[in-house]
Amino acid sequence: MNNLREVSHIDFYHNGGFWGFRTWTLIGYDGDREICRVSKSESNNFLKYVRFVQELKKCGYKLRLCDRERLKGGDKDFMDPALVRLATREHLYEIASYAGYSRHHVDCMPNESEDEKIIFCENVGLERHELQQIIDRW
Repeated sequence: MNNLREVSHIDFYHNGGFWGFRTWTLIGYDGDREICRVSKSESNNFLKYVRFVQELKKCGYKLRLCDRERLKGGDKDFMDPALVRLATREHLYEIASYAGYSRHHVDCMPNESEDEKIIFCENVGLERHELQQIIDRW
């Protein structure tokens, strides 16, 4: 993902529904130009986040660290930060499938090279330490 450009900023908002029934829209920008928009309903917001990461990648972009932290850190109540801290192998299977990874690939992740782990993290929207926390709970 080193060949991808970082977005200049993001925006995200929901349709005003009740918590648990909100449909969020995530938008990535390059200056004033909209790069991509993800608004399809997902079963949880982490899956929407991974979908956003993948759609940006298709357009040649990636999120900045500050954007990933905002989205995963509970800003605007988009995602409960505990979701990442409490994620299990089953959760990792689900988010990895959104990025094109198989269950087998996830099962092999603890033995992968550091470079492969970093690439995996970038594709599923995790930070390296977050992946390690999940692996350590196996």
